[in-house]
Amino acid sequence: MDSPVRPLYTIVMSSLRVLACSLAVLCSSALARIECPATSPPVRDVASVNIYGERGLRANIDRLRSREREFLMKPINEFMQQTATQATSYVDRGDRAAARCAVGALRSWAVGEALLGGLTNEAANKEVIWNTAGLALAYLRVKAQALPAERADIEVWLTALARRVTSRYGGVAGQNNVFSWVGLVAAAVAAATDDQVLWQESERIHEAALRTIDAQGILPIELQRGRRALAYHNFALVPLMVTGELRRRAGREVSASGTEALERLVRFTGAMMKDSSLLADLAGSTQDDPGTRNYGVWSYIALVRFPGVKIDMRVGPEPPFDRWLGGNARFFIEDANGSDPGNSSRLLK
Repeated sequence: MDSPVRPLYTIVMSSLRVLACSLAVLCSSALARIECPATSPPVRDVASVNIYGERGLRANIDRLRSREREFLMKPINEFMQQTATQATSYVDRGDRAAARCAVGALRSWAVGEALLGGLTNEAANKEVIWNTAGLALAYLRVKAQALPAERADIEVWLTALARRVTSRYGGVAGQNNVFSWVGLVAAAVAAATDDQVLWQESERIHEAALRTIDAQGILPIELQRGRRALAYHNFALVPLMVTGELRRRAGREVSASGTEALERLVRFTGAMMKDSSLLADLAGSTQDDPGTRNYGVWSYIALVRFPGVKIDMRVGPEPPFDRWLGGNARFFIEDANGSDPGNSSRLLK
């Protein structure tokens, strides 16, 4: 005589399969109903220009070249801005439709092998570095809303971009801000894909970059920028701070000496933002106003990471947003005791 348990098991499993199929259909239908804004088609070959011209120490920006760069990079910049905005909407407000749009856009660029084609010059190489960091960090924010096939396509693409960047710039020579940004690329893609080789590469680059900070908290190589030395101290601090936060989140703590060096750089750069006369003497030139784009990001994180350092925060109540970081800076301090330098009532969920 057959056990009554078997028919019951069969009925239950059959019902579960029907329910799963129904849910899959509903999910597919829901995804199909999401109307996403048009995005730039994949840009495979990257063209840019050196905004400082071909000679000199890159201290004087050529306005004509700067406008040409904006024109050449417009499709990529627009894609980055839109994707980072959608990723931030999901993280800050739980907007799943925005996340799905971001995932769809990223997958379209992955399938189109965006940024993996020809590069016109050194400037184009650097555009790939900065934008790869932003792409990986935007994806990291919305990964939870990606389907397995989408994850596979996006992560293979991001890994290919990261390996291209680190193979070219991951050496020990010329460890300026570019080297630090390459470390962030490795960390961001590693965090998004759980690639252990890239994690090791990011740690190696990050620690090496931190060792270049001298006893005063200065990046000696950036003094060569002359009037823009302060701007480049700010620019280098962004990837150094963000890479540190990604490492801590993954349980890959920054060395004690590296943390101390980073705090020295934060103290020095913060002080120079108030009075740059010392840096002017060291660099041999009065310093240009560096603006708040980079300062806003690193100072927002530093207020939580180094609470003992006095920092004059120059951003508004909302956390700084940057497309090269995949969205706003709140994302990087979400695990720091719930602190929010912007005093915003919206905490990352």
